[in-house]
This record gives sequence, structure tokens and C-alpha cells, in this order.
Amino acid sequence: MINYNMDKNWLLYRIAEIDALKLAWETIMVLIVDKDQRIQRSTVEVNKFFGYVPGELDGQQLSTLIPEEFRTRHAEHFQKYFEQPIDRTMGTDMQQAVFEGVKKSGERIKVSIWLRVRAVD
Repeated sequence: MINYNMDKNWLLYRIAEIDALKLAWETIMVLIVDKDQRIQRSTVEVNKFFGYVPGELDGQQLSTLIPEEFRTRHAEHFQKYFEQPIDRTMGTDMQQAVFEGVKKSGERIKVSIWLRVRAVD
């Protein structure tokens, strides 16, 4: 037999959790990128940060955000990362590094990046 009060509390908790996740998704900078370096999903904030309208980065190549002279080297590092993917900061010897990104306007900006591999449906 199902206890109605327990189900109701669980439902309220799940709704609150979903709302918190939605809020987090809208206020943090996250890119979900596939193994082909195509941006599958991007948060509102990351789009704004790079000068795009929300959702505009979705479907674009990650290289769109990387200065031209670093694209080939980045592609090599990207492929190598997937040989042994671990959660870590992007940089050498696990030290947080600052990299250059490119806004839609062409302006270069400083970025630091945390890498996480997750299965996404």
C-alpha cells in the first residue's frame, strides 16, 4: 500500500530538486560537447559570456570558441583526453590554467575550464 503523505513529500522534493537544477543550469557556464567536438547543449550564461543569444552555440563546433592558432593543437588534446578521461581542470599536471577563448565579436577573453565526462541521453 502507498502512503500518500510520503509520495506527496517525495513529489515536492523532486519538484524542488528539478527547479534547483533548472536554476543552476541557467546561472552557471556549462557546455556539453560530444566526441566530435560539437556543442550539444549550452547554458544561457555561457552563451551570454561569449556574446551569443541563448541556445545559439548548440550545434556549433567547439572550435568556434577557440582562437584559430590553437584549434589544431586543441583537437589533438581533445582526442587524447578521451583515451583516459578523468574529471580534472584543463591544463598541465592537473594545475588550473587560464586559456584564451573567442567571443562572437572576435574579442579574446580569458577562460579556465573543468573537464568532466558524463553519459548524456
